[in-house]
Amino acid sequence: MEKENYLYLMCNPDKWFGEKHLDNYKTNDILYNLSSHAWSVSHLKNIHIGMLGILKVSRDDRAIDLLKKHNVAKLESGIYATFEVIDFIPDRIDGKVTIKIVDNFFHQNRILNKEKTKEILGDKYNAQSQGYIHKSIYDLVYENVQAITYIDLPKLRKNLIVQEAVEVYPRDEEEKREALILAKYKCELEENHMTFTSNATSENYVEGHHLIPISQYVHFDNDVDVRANIVSLCPTCHRMLHYGEKEEVHNALSALYSKRINRLKKVNLDISLEKLHTYYKSNEVCKN
Repeated sequence: MEKENYLYLMCNPDKWFGEKHLDNYKTNDILYNLSSHAWSVSHLKNIHIGMLGILKVSRDDRAIDLLKKHNVAKLESGIYATFEVIDFIPDRIDGKVTIKIVDNFFHQNRILNKEKTKEILGDKYNAQSQGYIHKSIYDLVYENVQAITYIDLPKLRKNLIVQEAVEVYPRDEEEKREALILAKYKCELEENHMTFTSNATSENYVEGHHLIPISQYVHFDNDVDVRANIVSLCPTCHRMLHYGEKEEVHNALSALYSKRINRLKKVNLDISLEKLHTYYKSNEVCKN
């Protein structure tokens, strides 16, 4: 019989800061940006560092007036993230487990809704707020999340802004941050290129690179500063695209282009591989 060696934790949106607390409207932002958190657990002893698990959000009972006041939407019940245990302090009744988020489905716009979560968890959906699950359930979560297609939407080209008396094309740091999250902080040219742990993200350090350089925005009616056009690269591969020899840059661009062309088309950035290569003939052109 398969062991229940994975963890199952639940978040109640109305209890993050205390039951009915007026700051509970902040739960949305906290979950959206959640990277690690200490969780109280009751009567759970078989927890170990490195243990994996899933985070489910329960029914959102926060007052409608509170949410409207802060322009916050009710959270749908479902599976919002997977995590890894990085610390555990057991106690006779209540212990404390510290988790590090592995994949934040909420941030990726890929949560598993109530119906799908019920289907995956079965009897455990209503039976417990925390406990253990089989590996098969954990794997099933990923199978269902991977079946959700991330939606790329086109955006109109932004207006120039003035910085230090110079007109520049504005960048959205959130677009870059989410592009790196979607890439799982891996180099999209070579996944095994590991660098170091970033102080900002607590993940493998990678950099965002605009495949169609920002400097070429004038050739497009739509925004080039979007996730579909931002690739995740280790620092070495990133510098290579800017300063490498022609053949190596050509091969790298071809590989990235084949991975991104469909997403680029969805955001109305239709470009041929040949045209993309012309943007990289000069290091001055492709600085971004």
